[in-house]
Amino acid sequence: MFKQLREFLKTLFPDKATEIEALADDKLGDMLPKQPATPPATPTPASTNVADPMVAALAEQVKALQASIGNLVSQNEKSQEQIMKSAKDQKAKEIADLLADAVAKGRIPAKNEELKAKYQKMLEADYDTTKDIISNLPAIAPSGDKKESSGNPNPGTGAQTNVPEGVAFRESAKSALTSLFKQ
Repeated sequence: MFKQLREFLKTLFPDKATEIEALADDKLGDMLPKQPATPPATPTPASTNVADPMVAALAEQVKALQASIGNLVSQNEKSQEQIMKSAKDQKAKEIADLLADAVAKGRIPAKNEELKAKYQKMLEADYDTTKDIISNLPAIAPSGDKKESSGNPNPGTGAQTNVPEGVAFRESAKSALTSLFKQ
């Protein structure tokens, strides 16, 4: 580096070339202005110092809002689960009440658990249609009823003359369905 400096000085001051050659490397280094080892720190604008706390505060607000959103989503999911459970329980109660009413009115035989289970399954699948079907079923007289109906050889069964009980029930259900679909 000093060699290049000497050559440069000789080109600038050709009349002093001999003196420039005579200078020792260490004296040449002393003549140069001293440069600090590290450049001075450039002062940061005041706005940067103010912005840093603002950015940190906004970051904290974002974190707080994200936590709030997470809590709200969790609460919403719990509420939806409760609503769904409540609706399911309400539907099950309505089905049980409808079946109990149909049994009480004699539309469904009380002792026929298989038939009640089928109606329950139908009610769960299509409540409104099955409710209409059940409400249009004719009442079946209880088997303990001793009243004679005209032309009924089997009192208390709800069967028609010379028609087995199961067929009579199917026929009454068929007529109920036919009247329902005509509406």
